[in-house]
Amino acid sequence: GFGSGLNTAHYPAAVTGVVAIEPSDLAWKLAGDRLGATTVAVSRSGLDGEKLPLPDGSCDAALSTWTFCTIPDVTAALDEIKG
Repeated sequence: GFGSGLNTAHYPAAVTGVVAIEPSDLAWKLAGDRLGATTVAVSRSGLDGEKLPLPDGSCDAALSTWTFCTIPDVTAALDEIKG
């Protein structure tokens, strides 16, 4: 989950875009100010780490901060990341 956007201030300059997987509308709302302050394009796509709505190979990296403990099938989520 993307959460409240605390990581946005720490993205390196090479990051040009982020696809956020966040099931909580409240967390996405809380991220609003941080999303407005970052120069990195962030889009919300999907709500479930076990099934990502992205084409294989479309992302260079994955970032997870305090997320895997909330995913019922961690193996499925890791397989999705691996693509």
